[in-house]
Amino acid sequence: MMNTLHPATLVFLLCFSLGLLCHAEETKENLDALKSAGALIMEKEYAEAEEALRALREKELSLSTWGIASFNLGVTLRLSGQHTESIRIFEELLASGVNDLDPADNPMEHYRNYRHKACWEISFNYEAMEDFEKALEYMASAKSKHIFQDTCGHCYGQTMARLERRVQYLNKLKQKRAKPSE
Repeated sequence: MMNTLHPATLVFLLCFSLGLLCHAEETKENLDALKSAGALIMEKEYAEAEEALRALREKELSLSTWGIASFNLGVTLRLSGQHTESIRIFEELLASGVNDLDPADNPMEHYRNYRHKACWEISFNYEAMEDFEKALEYMASAKSKHIFQDTCGHCYGQTMARLERRVQYLNKLKQKRAKPSE
């Protein structure tokens, strides 16, 4: 079962949850709550982080902050083994009006790419549930429907190479599972 943070997820959480946000349209109270929830995730206090993020999502938030809170809630649920609920939260994010091209506050990433990252996270959940076909479907969606956006060709190339390696890995798991026990 995958209970670790993927490096891209870690960067996302660090940059967006630990107070590196600069949302003119968001209240300080909401940004502080987002920062606190991010710290709880990093401390592996998943139940407390889940509670804080659910409470935050109930407030009136900017769409960007709602997207970050939703993404972080989905990650928290995955890390705590609540895979079905995590998938539901990420599906909600996929269907939302978040802007994938919102500028990221991390100098190593230019855009937030919510949907692309949500596809990866849904894939991680299905992998943990040993539904490799569904995990592969979401990687295909990350490749063709919710495409990673960046202004840096090298960054794009690295992301696509990581995506291809993950697809190969999932295909191996799928094949291994399909082989009868000897």
